[in-house]
Amino acid sequence: IYLVEEYIRGRTLRDLMRGGKPELKLAAGKTRLICEALDALHRENVVHRDIKPENIMLRDPEGTPVLVDLGLAHLAGSDQGFDAAAILGTPAYMAPEQYEAAPGNPKMDMYALGAILYEWLVGSHPIELVGGERRPRPIAPSELRSRLEKATPACPELPALCLQLLDPEPQRRPSARTAGSLCEQALSSLEGGSVLRFDCPTTSWLMPGVPENLAGPLVTDETQIL
Repeated sequence: IYLVEEYIRGRTLRDLMRGGKPELKLAAGKTRLICEALDALHRENVVHRDIKPENIMLRDPEGTPVLVDLGLAHLAGSDQGFDAAAILGTPAYMAPEQYEAAPGNPKMDMYALGAILYEWLVGSHPIELVGGERRPRPIAPSELRSRLEKATPACPELPALCLQLLDPEPQRRPSARTAGSLCEQALSSLEGGSVLRFDCPTTSWLMPGVPENLAGPLVTDETQIL
């Protein structure tokens, strides 16, 4: 039996992010294209569940994002291939509900995108994962907003979008299509258009604890099935 897959020539988003704080048009543009890819996936009712910089390839020569490694992908609303006792994903990019082994939902991928955008703009994760601890430490929304606005004073739309994507309530996170439209508006602002204001979450929250019977500490940037 042979499995034939497309060879994608290019580099990962992680490689690009290693260059440091991005030019804001680049960040908004790439995020918009990632939203388009996620929208295509979600319209097929597929949830990736492991969106992270290492799983986004930038195809040469134009740098178009391509989602790869769908090993944890799940059909939304289906229980096929889903282990209700398993915690799936990469801790630094997992939505709160993933720590509760919730069924796959497109809003999980949107949270991961928010975590990526925050990391790219600020240079750190929106949660704290301390070695050996069972419970990630969420950072208060007010602190997240302060860090984002400090990092991107010329474009208030990007911090607002990022905070919406990181909302602890899945139903309040924008869809991939909506997030892509907000990226378009951010690009318009950066190119001299009108500055738009978006509502941002302000409530704090607690990340669910990882079950105590699981052995070993969480690893921030590696895919885990617990």
